Amino acid sequence: MGSDIIKNILKYIPGFRTRTLWKMVIASLYYLFAISMAASGIGYMLTSLSLPFVIFSIIEMIKKKKSGFPVKNSIISFFIALLVFITGSLLTPETKNSNLLLQKEPLNTPTASPREKTNENNTLPTPVPSPQTNLREKVTVTRVIDGDTFEIEGGRSVRLIGVDTPESVHPDQSKNTEFGKIASAFTKEKLGGKTVYLEKDVSDKDKYGRLLRYVYLEDNTFFNEYLIKEGMANPATFPPDVKYTDLFVKAQQYAKSNNKGLWAIDEQKTQKNPQTVPESKQNAGNQFGGAKTYTDASGKGLIKGNINSKGEKIYHLPGGQFYDRTVPEAWFKTEEEARAAGFRRSQR
Repeated sequence: MGSDIIKNILKYIPGFRTRTLWKMVIASLYYLFAISMAASGIGYMLTSLSLPFVIFSIIEMIKKKKSGFPVKNSIISFFIALLVFITGSLLTPETKNSNLLLQKEPLNTPTASPREKTNENNTLPTPVPSPQTNLREKVTVTRVIDGDTFEIEGGRSVRLIGVDTPESVHPDQSKNTEFGKIASAFTKEKLGGKTVYLEKDVSDKDKYGRLLRYVYLEDNTFFNEYLIKEGMANPATFPPDVKYTDLFVKAQQYAKSNNKGLWAIDEQKTQKNPQTVPESKQNAGNQFGGAKTYTDASGKGLIKGNINSKGEKIYHLPGGQFYDRTVPEAWFKTEEEARAAGFRRSQR
């Protein structure tokens, strides 16, 4: 009796209907595999199990129709199998790429500057992370110290690579500036309590034990560049951490050209005192970056950047021995700006 029931059941299962040994072996292996798919999700198992029934129901309908037999039972079997297959497909989870969740430090690979995409307001480009994004360290900012320094969980301090904001928390109060307070408030607004991603260059820490890192916001904004581009910092290049030096110089040029942030404050002062343009510009340079500014009456930089026949980048200050005979490839307003672009000072 029991064997008859099993035989009746097997005749409805593809691979067992003819009771041919080799077919039953292959079918058994397939169904075992399909059942094992339950470990990955019930949806995977249902689609795997129902697929042979869908296929063989179609084949059976075609055969019966050609032979003149009724196809009603085959149609019912087909729709039941199809329903199970569709249900399994709906229950199958989508594969998602969560590559930002790995919390490792980046490999030190010589990548180019981040590619950029344009925001909806078509003003500031937001860099798209490089392929090394999945190797950045995910952290939470617990406290912002000033414009270019903050703390993360565990009490670790992080110093932004390649940027320098004016002083705001220096023990010597005379060194703290209005610009520094503005930059500090900007960083607190953008990073305070936020989740960010840290990327290492060559150096791990500075002499004060602070982690040296590039920082990315959760929307992939490259914060080091963004800080300069919004006029809250100057580029500050210290080899060997020079991966994005060119990007930072361009960001500063953008900030100056568009009177962003602290440059806008300087522009307002200049408009109020047009007779003191050179002095105003130099004062702004001293307060902002702690370096002398070389500009003419129109605000154009006077430091000449030249590339010699050996490919060396050298900048010449006004009054230098070779200044008048130098044909510049670039003009700079401060020595810091020239150094950030990779130029060294002329020895004469």
